[in-house]
Amino acid sequence: PGFTTPLSAKQAPDRFTSDTLWSYELGTRTRWLKNTLHADATVFYIDWKDPQTLLTDSAVHLPYLDNAGRVKSLGVEGAVQWLPAWLPGLIISPSAAWIRTQTAEPFVGQSGADIPSGTPWPYAARWQTATTVAYKHEFGDWGAGLGFTHSYLSKAWVDLEQTLQVFDFQQWDVQMSLANPAIRWLPEMSVSVS
Repeated sequence: PGFTTPLSAKQAPDRFTSDTLWSYELGTRTRWLKNTLHADATVFYIDWKDPQTLLTDSAVHLPYLDNAGRVKSLGVEGAVQWLPAWLPGLIISPSAAWIRTQTAEPFVGQSGADIPSGTPWPYAARWQTATTVAYKHEFGDWGAGLGFTHSYLSKAWVDLEQTLQVFDFQQWDVQMSLANPAIRWLPEMSVSVS
């Protein structure tokens, strides 16, 4: 009896094509309160034709690239930076993005199952936020800084068949620094904790 290789649910193609991407953006950048408040906002739409996605052959478990038809992405991003006049050295900077990236045509996944139009694109988190509050102050020749950052990334999937979820976490960071440029041999000292 001879050895036979099992058939995959989906065979790897012998080639894949180049992708094309059209991105349309509209944004604004503003300054307020005597240039102490900056606010930026952007909306965008991306039409991505023949995007490549990494699949795994279900019989021999080797990765291969295949084109996934079409993907469309719609998003809104915003950022604010505020330097309050009542406390020089303080910076407050929140930012956020909402992005919906999903397939725009049906696709046959690596298991042979149909992936419907509207399926989230791999690693495309819907929400991302970051907020930083930092303060720098000078004491004679010394400069000290303290900052706090909170960031969040919503869940996403590793593949189009949604077999494994990633992200969905938040992170807190604290940064402290101390420097004295008058002492040339002294490096700036900083500590970061996440």
